[in-house]
Amino acid sequence: MSKRCPRCRTEVADEARHCPNCPYSFPAPIDPEERAGTVSMQWSPLPLFVFLGVVAVVLGVWLVVTGAPERYRDDPRIAVDDAVRGKTAAAPVAAAAATPAFAPPSRPALPAPSAGESESEVVIISAEVVRKAPPPVKEWRLRGFVYDLMTLEPLAGARLEFSELGSNDRYDTVTDARGRYRTVLRPLAEGGYSASISLAGYSATYLDPGTEGVREKSAAERRVLCRELSDVVLRPAALRPHGGDPLVTDFYLAPLAPRVQ
Repeated sequence: MSKRCPRCRTEVADEARHCPNCPYSFPAPIDPEERAGTVSMQWSPLPLFVFLGVVAVVLGVWLVVTGAPERYRDDPRIAVDDAVRGKTAAAPVAAAAATPAFAPPSRPALPAPSAGESESEVVIISAEVVRKAPPPVKEWRLRGFVYDLMTLEPLAGARLEFSELGSNDRYDTVTDARGRYRTVLRPLAEGGYSASISLAGYSATYLDPGTEGVREKSAAERRVLCRELSDVVLRPAALRPHGGDPLVTDFYLAPLAPRVQ
């Protein structure tokens, strides 16, 4: 199983957490046990009922122990009403007692010292956060597979040539028995490397590596793509890794016309 990065459209393994071609990180899958634990942790009214029952028991014991009047024991709501009424009547008296009979005279505010008479000086030091620059990249690493666009099978023995766009530097590599290639290139300050692929029986023009859903297309749709690639000459794709992570790029070659029909 595989998936594609929504940012750079690079095909990566399904279990991968980070895209090897760009800084994108895939969201972590939700653990079924964690989800079950979250669902089970729901609010229950049982603690509230237990608390109300304890309050009722304590109130009944208090009425019996303190020898409350018979009317309180017959209807506990009367005791609550009387208690609330007593607190309401005592509130104005408590407020009057808390208010002082007189207020002390306020002291006049002192004049603010002038700039020359300041007793102390405040020195503000701004500290700038110095971010450590990333280490320089010493090499670019490229890897991927070369496939047959019609059969979607890996192609062994395909020769890949990576050329620097601003000079004549060239790097060659050949796919192994599994159709996989690996190479290390010199990092460039600007631009990238153009990729050229050659294999007997296949067109020199390959499908754009950014094309999506190649494996989901039907055989008829892939046959149309093969014919289009055999009749046109496209500009080679420019490859440029990001940082020190390897750039994973897969190529699809179109077989020549007699094999497509």
